[in-house]
Amino acid sequence: MKSTHTFLRGAFRLLIPLLALFPIVASAQDHALDKQLWDAAAAGNVSKVIRLLQQDADPNAKGGADGITAMMVAASNGQSAVVEALAGNGGNVNAADPHGLTPLLLAAKYGHADAVAALAKAGASATVLTDSGMSALQLAVQNGHGQVIPVLVKLGADVNAKDRKGRSALALAVDNGSADVVAQLLALGADRSIKGLNGDDLLVEAAFNGHAGVVSALIQAGFSPNIKSITLARGSTPLGIAAGKGHREAVDALIAGKADVNLADDSLRTPLGRAATTGQSAIVATLLAKGAALDARDYRGRTPLILAGYADSASTILQFVARGADINARDKDGNTALIIASSAGNTDVVRELIRRGADVNITITSRGIAPLQSTALMAAAAHGHNQIVQALLEGKAIVNAQSGGGFTALMAAATFGHDTVVRALIAAQGSVNLSSDSGLTALSAAAVEGHPDVVQTLLDAGADRNARDKGGRTALILAAQRGNTDVLQTLIKGGADLGIKDAKGLTALKYAVAKKGNAKAESLLRQAGARE
Repeated sequence: MKSTHTFLRGAFRLLIPLLALFPIVASAQDHALDKQLWDAAAAGNVSKVIRLLQQDADPNAKGGADGITAMMVAASNGQSAVVEALAGNGGNVNAADPHGLTPLLLAAKYGHADAVAALAKAGASATVLTDSGMSALQLAVQNGHGQVIPVLVKLGADVNAKDRKGRSALALAVDNGSADVVAQLLALGADRSIKGLNGDDLLVEAAFNGHAGVVSALIQAGFSPNIKSITLARGSTPLGIAAGKGHREAVDALIAGKADVNLADDSLRTPLGRAATTGQSAIVATLLAKGAALDARDYRGRTPLILAGYADSASTILQFVARGADINARDKDGNTALIIASSAGNTDVVRELIRRGADVNITITSRGIAPLQSTALMAAAAHGHNQIVQALLEGKAIVNAQSGGGFTALMAAATFGHDTVVRALIAAQGSVNLSSDSGLTALSAAAVEGHPDVVQTLLDAGADRNARDKGGRTALILAAQRGNTDVLQTLIKGGADLGIKDAKGLTALKYAVAKKGNAKAESLLRQAGARE
């Protein structure tokens, strides 16, 4: 009897470790079932889902990178039959993923109307919001899923509700260019007075983004095509905005909707002027064909042809010239299309204007214009546009023409350090010793601004190294005043007179000594033999 008891006790001790393994085995089996269930739900294999549920797989099993439930992945993939199976076996229809999205919100986001209906039938809340306050309707609209809208509205969704950022479904639809969705929402009574995501009129925002279909839908719904922007392009019309941004289809939609092709913005610029400014040749052609005024001027007196000078589009210029636009028209400051194009560096436009007979020697006398940019040649020289300089010289531009202040193209190029242009102008017989009304020469201009390479070029071309301005200052004195040591070195090597005094009786050395932090300039002058 004792031996039997001993045997049973020993056997029991052997069984204890084996019994401890049963929960682990069961847990592993459960995990395997749950994973199979999640995978089957993701694949839409409803029969397998049902079979696994019958084997006690967890209807709320999680998987994927974000750890979402089987219900969530089924809803995201539009597997409505799987949703029904899971919900019928205890699946949570209102659980949220890490981003605050419930199965119904996910179904709406991805455009699965049947899944939305199945979830709602199973008790899912149709009024739940995301963490950012977006409704299922707004998620569907934001992603362009118009097919979900009727289901959600039937479930009580408010078409005019706004999220925490103040965005309505209609504003979201306009922003993403969903024309069909826009039409649906308007038909369902969406508030048409709401503003877009940028705070502007809905039609303005649609035109700004080039959403031609939305433009048409809004006009058909009664929106005025001639309303003016209040934020995106203050005072501009939808047509002017679309024309300037090159949205050709939106332009066509607005014209078809009876937009006024000559309605100007608050700066008096018409849609044609806006298209011309950005070189939208095809849109210019469309507007001209629809009766856009060729000679309309903005608040600065600029015609579409003048504005076209800002854009590098010779074809746009050609259209205006072909229709009889005044090629030498001037704005209130005296600018012509040629001067503007020369300043902007639009070589092809400059060549086309010259070819079409533009006056290359018109001079601006307005005080509002920089004196160094008073002619097309000066403007090109000041900006270093060498190809345009060459084109203007070939077009008989007067190389030594002087502005109201006596400035020349050579002075302009020297001031801004454009050595290549300086050389081109000298080669075209540009005078290196002409002076402005204040006595400034090209050499002194280069010295003041610190361009030693230009100084050397001018000296090589015979510039008077000791020429004085009205204050008696030479290039050397001006360089010393500014502390331009490289220029000083070039002028000293070029034989500039070190002892000349200006009208105040001061030499270059005196100025170098007086200027703080100018020890190098002082040293250069003293080493060259300068005396105070």
